[in-house]
Parts: sequence; structure tokens; C-alpha cells
Amino acid sequence: MHYEELQNRTSKRIRIYKHIDRVNQCVSSSETPLYPITIDIYPTNICNSKCNFCLFHNTNMDRAMLSREVFNKMIDSIIDMKVRAVSFAGGGEPSLHPDLADGIIRLTNAGVKVGVITNGICISDQLCDALQKCTWVRFSLLTNCAEEYNLLTGNDAKIFQRVANNIERVTKYRSSDSDLTVGVTKLISSDLQDEVEIYSFIDFVKELGVDQIFLSEKKQFVGVPSGFEKKRYKNAVKKIQTYARNAEVAININKFTSSENNKYLFKNVNEKCEIMNINLTALITAEGKVYPCTNQYLAGGISLGDINKIPLERIYLRDNIEEKAAIIQQGICKGCKSANTVKEIVLYRNTGVTKKCKDLHDDFL
Repeated sequence: MHYEELQNRTSKRIRIYKHIDRVNQCVSSSETPLYPITIDIYPTNICNSKCNFCLFHNTNMDRAMLSREVFNKMIDSIIDMKVRAVSFAGGGEPSLHPDLADGIIRLTNAGVKVGVITNGICISDQLCDALQKCTWVRFSLLTNCAEEYNLLTGNDAKIFQRVANNIERVTKYRSSDSDLTVGVTKLISSDLQDEVEIYSFIDFVKELGVDQIFLSEKKQFVGVPSGFEKKRYKNAVKKIQTYARNAEVAININKFTSSENNKYLFKNVNEKCEIMNINLTALITAEGKVYPCTNQYLAGGISLGDINKIPLERIYLRDNIEEKAAIIQQGICKGCKSANTVKEIVLYRNTGVTKKCKDLHDDFL
């Protein structure tokens, strides 16, 4: 489903051009609070997997979870604030929050677009039904080999098969006019020495009804290998593209052939944060803390407030946001995940030129 639209969509950074009305505003001059366009939510830090590459091992140990009361009030606030898109992820495993399915249904019934990133182990019938109302769901499948799955996650072959079955359940129950996109994450080696495994993975997920594969590197590297290896690498990318195209499964292999020196990856002292300047995004953690972005959370930075103590909409009153923005502005941000979006915002402000966005998921910034 949606193959052509997914494979030929514009880069995620171009999504900002669907929200030029927000780019033309700022917190300091707005008469009313500017609420985020996109909110990421980590409803729990509890996880039923032990992935050896996870960034949240220490976080998982505290087993925090948004209480039912706080979770439901948060959903009410998001709807009242007219937030356009919400993604549930972790942190921990979002499907382990008992109110996730109900939250998805309430949000989507109110016109909020919802995405979910899950390991797919615990998909109840209620949650399977709720996922049908989402804009997208991404399963952390990682591999099509039960033995490798065990090495990566600590879960056995029965769990691997359960995940595969749950993916198929979600895709099978889609209606013919469904807008739901189902994706999976696949871990690959940086040099694509596992090229043959990628082909078998494409075949495997095609049978499960998957629309899109998100490739993620087991080890990070800068640029592509040099000399003969570079030629082999690019040839491998072309062959993988062709194979996926024939299977009509979208794949993000192109990102591994591009490199970019982006000066907006790092925010210097006293440099304004463009994301906070217009309240573009937010992250709500299992502890109830609200951050302007994932980076502030991962770096142990400044939270905007705590929804256990203050209603979410009140956190976005101008005085509070300006106070927190001033503190963040004094610090240094490293490796901004929104760097490409920031680059487009600056480019638009300097030139006034907009770009055409062709993306099914343009509200997820």
C-alpha cells in the first residue's frame, strides 16, 4: 500500500514547508500560546526486551509509567491544544501502557494523527484494532533470523515468531481504503557486507504485508568507504533499491549514500534554538516531564514542566517558555536531531522561497 507515495516522497526536512504559518510566528510575539505541532510521548519506561544497542538501558531500570489519571488528562490537553500529530515510542515499550489503545482511539477520533513505534511483542486485540486508526506503525523487527533476533534482543524464537505474527495481524486487518502505513526497522552493517541478508529480509516482510523498511546501522560511520569498496558499496545500494522496487516495498537505502556537513547539528552558547522559538515539537516522558525536543531529554537538559503538577497547556504559557528558552539558549546542544529542519527554517527566512512537500506523514516533525 502507498508504495509510490512512500518511495518517492520528499525528505523529512521538507515537511516544515507544510507549516510555514508556524515558521512565520514566534513565541515572543504571539498573543496566544503556540502549542507544538508534533508531540512524541514515552508513556512508560518498562520494556519487555533487552536490546543490546538500546539508548535507554538506564532509563528502563526506573520502570516509570504515566498514571492513568495523568495519561488521560494529557490526551484531553493534546486534543484541546489542537496538536496535529502524536507518536508513541520509548523510553520503554509503549504497548505495555494499559491505556495506549484507548489513547490512540481518542486522539484519532479527534482528528489527531498518530504513529507508534513498538517491538510488537504485546499486541492485544484491542491494541490491534486501535492501530488500524493510526497514520503509521513501525515495528522494531530488526532481522528475519530468529537466532540473530535472540542475540540482539535477548528474546527467543517463540517471541520472534510472535512479533512476525503480530505484524501480519495488523496488516491483514487493514481495510482496502486504509491510510495506515506499516513499517519495520532492519539493522544492517555499515559497509553492506550483509547485502544478501537484506534481500531475504525484503522477501520476509513482503509476505507479512509490510509497506516500508527503515534501515539502521549497527555501527555508525561517516561517509561511504573509499576506493574499490566505495564502488562495491554503491553497486550494492542500486541492487537493493531495484530488489525492493520489484517487491513494492519502500526502503530508505538512499540515505546511506549521502553525506552532509550540517552546521546546525550543534547549537553554540547564546545561539537561539529555532525549534523552541516557534514551539515546533515536544517530548513527554514516562516521568511526566515535558521537553522541547529529544536532545534536551537525552542530554539531561531543561524540562519545560511536569504534567503531574501542571496541565500540559499551561506549560506553554509564554512567560514559562521564554524563561526556559533563555536558559537553553545559554547552553550547547550537540547532534541536534532536528538539524535538517532548522536548516530549512533558516533558508526560508533568508530567501522567502518555499519548497513543495510530497509526504503522507507531513505533520510528524
